[in-house]
Amino acid sequence: IGQGKNLDVLKKLNKRYHFFDHIEVLPHPRWVMQYRRKQKEAFVLQYVEKLTQLHTSCTQEGVK
Repeated sequence: IGQGKNLDVLKKLNKRYHFFDHIEVLPHPRWVMQYRRKQKEAFVLQYVEKLTQLHTSCTQEGVK
């Protein structure tokens, strides 16, 4: 989702409509490619780690 305005809007919508139990924040891929391209591998690892954590969490909770 990225950070900043996108996150603020999503949090407001979620507070009102309860779409998600929680929102995980990661840098927006376009922002990474535009402004942090040299650190791209570190951001890829960050995405992989977060997705692995979420997958593990969902698997343990029985969520598919």
